[in-house]
Amino acid sequence: MDLSVLKQISQIQVQIIRYEEPVILVLGNLGNVANILIFGRRDLRKNVCSWYFICLSLSHLILLDLVCLSRIIITSTGDNVFQYISSLCKFRAYGFELSFNLARYFLCLVSIDRWMITSSSARLRQQSSIRLSQWLIITGVIFWAIFSMHAPIGYQPTALDCTAPLGSNYAFFVSIESIVISMGTMVIISVFSVLTVFNLHSRVNRQIHPTATNISIHIETQQTIMPNAQTAQQLFKRNMHLSPNGEYLLINTRRPLWNSNSFENNLWLYQTVERQQKLITDKLFAGIKYTWSPSGKWFFFVLKNNSAVNNLKFQYLSKIDLNVEQNIYLYSTENDEIKSISLGNDIPIAITWSQDDSSLYYATINLNSTDNSKWNDIIQYPLNPTCIIRHINIDIMLITDIANVPFLIGELLYSSIEEKLIFSTRSYIVDDIDILQIYSMDLKTVSSIIKLTNDSPLKQNLQLSLDKKKVLFLTVPTGSMNERANLTQQRLYSIDLTNGSIERWVADFQGNVISYTIKSDGGVYILGQLGITVQIYSQITPKNKSILHNGWNGSYPLISSSTTLVNSIAFVFTSFSKAEEAYFITDINQLKSAVPITNENNEYDQINLPECQVYQWKNNEDNQTIEGILHYPPGKFQKKNLPLLVLIHGGPGSASLNCFLGDWYNWAPMAAAEGWLVFEPNYRGSTGYGDQFTDEIRYQALIRPQKDILSGIDHLISDGIVDKTKLTIGGYSYGGILTNWIITQTNRFNAALSGAGSIEQVSFWGMTDMPIYIGELFGGFPWEIPETYQSQSPIYYFDQVRTPTHIVAGDIDIRVPFSQSLMLERAFRFLGIPVKLLLLPNEEHVLYKNPWHGKIKVREEIEWLRLYGYNSTIKDRK
Repeated sequence: MDLSVLKQISQIQVQIIRYEEPVILVLGNLGNVANILIFGRRDLRKNVCSWYFICLSLSHLILLDLVCLSRIIITSTGDNVFQYISSLCKFRAYGFELSFNLARYFLCLVSIDRWMITSSSARLRQQSSIRLSQWLIITGVIFWAIFSMHAPIGYQPTALDCTAPLGSNYAFFVSIESIVISMGTMVIISVFSVLTVFNLHSRVNRQIHPTATNISIHIETQQTIMPNAQTAQQLFKRNMHLSPNGEYLLINTRRPLWNSNSFENNLWLYQTVERQQKLITDKLFAGIKYTWSPSGKWFFFVLKNNSAVNNLKFQYLSKIDLNVEQNIYLYSTENDEIKSISLGNDIPIAITWSQDDSSLYYATINLNSTDNSKWNDIIQYPLNPTCIIRHINIDIMLITDIANVPFLIGELLYSSIEEKLIFSTRSYIVDDIDILQIYSMDLKTVSSIIKLTNDSPLKQNLQLSLDKKKVLFLTVPTGSMNERANLTQQRLYSIDLTNGSIERWVADFQGNVISYTIKSDGGVYILGQLGITVQIYSQITPKNKSILHNGWNGSYPLISSSTTLVNSIAFVFTSFSKAEEAYFITDINQLKSAVPITNENNEYDQINLPECQVYQWKNNEDNQTIEGILHYPPGKFQKKNLPLLVLIHGGPGSASLNCFLGDWYNWAPMAAAEGWLVFEPNYRGSTGYGDQFTDEIRYQALIRPQKDILSGIDHLISDGIVDKTKLTIGGYSYGGILTNWIITQTNRFNAALSGAGSIEQVSFWGMTDMPIYIGELFGGFPWEIPETYQSQSPIYYFDQVRTPTHIVAGDIDIRVPFSQSLMLERAFRFLGIPVKLLLLPNEEHVLYKNPWHGKIKVREEIEWLRLYGYNSTIKDRK
């Protein structure tokens, strides 16, 4: 090539360096400085990758300034000082080698961390911690600083530049090193990027897919995407607990694992200020409440990793493998440390902290109280298990016995002021009010156990007051076979541990107390249901009036408060048009301006959900006002002459609410998406309308709700809203019981959906695990009022039934024994009525074992409505 051409090319290169390199240097410095400032923010410093990106930007800054700045100086001055000043040559060589290797090292760490944090393994995700990242950064910098020392040793000033001498052994080493490190970096980044994509793909397959796995239906010219049972079960947050200082929030969520036919119980740790989240475990055992330590620096939890903890039913006690090791896990928020405490073969059923973070108390079932060699696998019924209370010294891992108690313990608390253990009792079969009480045990004289309550309701959600002198608890009415006690809504009470006096909180509130949390001033926040909404109320003392805190129109199903930060609360909110999300605020007065800290359900904001409306009518018999909810098909809001599905809630001490739910039980939105106007009536016996409204179901357990519901249908027809030739009905649990009853009283329904419903009330009373409640509903024992039990047993009216009926039941359900569904199917089959029964294997009353069971239940119920719901197919039998 002509020398003049080479000279011109060289001049062009000099001009490019002169004008382009300064731009690259300025923009590169600005970009890397911006990265450092952004990733160095307080809310991002809790993220492991932020540390790697900060270090990566620092490495790029050094590399950029060494390369670009030196080239700009050489080009501008025409003097390459690195050719003859050895110290400058070696300094640049070392800086370039170190920063270049560190940049590739941090890129590898970013790729590996992305793979770890997206893994389905909770144990692997836990390895992505700040402490580990800082250790890797420090050791990596030290290693590469030492390794890169070869550069100032080997590089020499030459006539060409500062470089490794050509043809030398060191030049060969530099070439091999460059190839190995470059190829190694490329392989590591590529491999872990592929693994990360695989993790994300697997996770997406387990998450909400509104366009792929949801029910897609066509209504006239509009296509509506609605979540089905498979996706909707990912919506729910089951529990939450705010740390005492309000800095952290624990949330328990539940989602289906379709490939393993099971559910995953996740425990998430949220930082309320930085809005960061961390998965603690995906195998949480939700039967024992995770609880913060007194200092708020630790919390304990139990894993669902063996059959022992999960099968504490009287049918299975003899089958428990006592060779399986049980553990309690402690998590530290200060250093991401997890401690495991071995309990041997003790099965924990209740746990509480002691006076500080150094010890725990726990209760375990005394499985050695019977001679198994004598009884083998025979069950002595009724089973009356006893418990042992033990103390754990965490510092030295020492477990000591405290006392044996002749009860099955439900919840356990410790009062450091009174030096007492407080516990509620429970039973597998609720047939005696004495097994549903609260007791205290003085730890100075453990042989002394004092009964603190003596009434019929079930006690749950025990919490200590801030001064440790009172125990607050919710009551859930169960009835009494010995004396008449009104069926009330849930209430909030407290017991004074010093004198035993009991006070009712928020007595001026006429609705149903869903839950509560203790405020920093010693008062309470409650979640109170009035009608179809659940709102937040507060009260300073039982003697003060309750205060409504105006929030959004909808329902607040969960709440937790800080005990040190005034007015700081965490809560979950949902409404007809808003799926559940968790929120945190530092001022209760700013309830309407809260910003969510979770976003698992934001996809539902883009879906055209069914519009809903409150509907009220009067019972024609006694002029009582009844309320219900109408779920309109998408695009059909307030249209007329619509096909109707009456979906009856269970309980009966429950209610249909202003919330967005869409699982196997609350599937009104899915039915609406299929074109049905879904009517959810809050009949007599429902909560949220006063204690008298709830109690009016007594002695008329089926007849009164039937009249409320049929009266509502009549009003919908007279208002022109419903097509009277296209009526269907269904429900689960008590909703199934009412469905079974109503189709014996009228043939106006084209199809019925019966879920876990009874048909013969004497055998129902005899086999259910809640005989007290059933006796209270009907008004006595079967031998005392046999005519009442028979007159409200659907089986004796089956010769009047014409309605095709779909039936669902869990095959180990003892709340409403599945034998009732077997009898229903057999009777209808003999009568020639179209009938189909789905028995769900290994499912109890609540379907929580296999997500496919709930999905298939809803799928088949919708198909049954398609098959029979639009036209009557049964004529009068000869």
